[in-house]
Amino acid sequence: MSKQMVLGLVLGLSVTGGVGAVPISVGGVTWDPDGFGDFSASLSAWSTDVSAIGDTISGYGEIEKINGYATGPNQLTFSVTGVVVDGVTVGGDFTTTGGLVTFYSDASNNFDFMNPGTAMDGSVWLTAMLNDDLNGVALAVAGVPSAPVTGTLDVTGGIAAPYFDTNSISLSLADLKLDLIAQYIGNNPALEIHTAVGFHADGDLHYTRQAGGTLAGDTTNEVPTPQPLALLLLGIGLLALRHVSSA
Repeated sequence: MSKQMVLGLVLGLSVTGGVGAVPISVGGVTWDPDGFGDFSASLSAWSTDVSAIGDTISGYGEIEKINGYATGPNQLTFSVTGVVVDGVTVGGDFTTTGGLVTFYSDASNNFDFMNPGTAMDGSVWLTAMLNDDLNGVALAVAGVPSAPVTGTLDVTGGIAAPYFDTNSISLSLADLKLDLIAQYIGNNPALEIHTAVGFHADGDLHYTRQAGGTLAGDTTNEVPTPQPLALLLLGIGLLALRHVSSA
């Protein structure tokens, strides 16, 4: 093999990593951007319900699995704040404006759906703004047992942001797509969740809507920060280059 061929192989190996795509782990959360579904997370969520234009929706929940697998050594939870109901469509769906979703990575794995605070006690992993396309049926008003809730999110920060800020959702150029089926649990005292602060007459914040569904996006493993494996292979490549050049 010629010296030029050896140099080419060494440099190619060091730059590309010399291996196929591998799962990414960020802050104790793992997923495979080249796997089936890329990032397709199943989740459970709880939120306040809608009764009138001007209501503010708050919520929280847990990412249970990513692509069918555990999220990693850390649990991944989230909170939703600042979603304001600004209208009702002809079909009876509510429309919203604003809203921030904050995802937390937590090594303690202590999430308890009866205690909303346990969804917000980890390290900030990702933040995303809800776009104004979030919509769904006001369950308490409509009196229906369950209904879809959909929307898209734009990533704004967090340690995982470089992997998710891809503008990959068609048409809207958002980063993540939310698809839920929500049910009203306000008439079931065993399921309805109260906290000590809120806007109801009794002083509690009532989480009367429970939902399950998916959060999906097309992530990337091409981030500007070199990965340890790439740096190691680059070092090996440079040593080999020095050896071949001096031969």
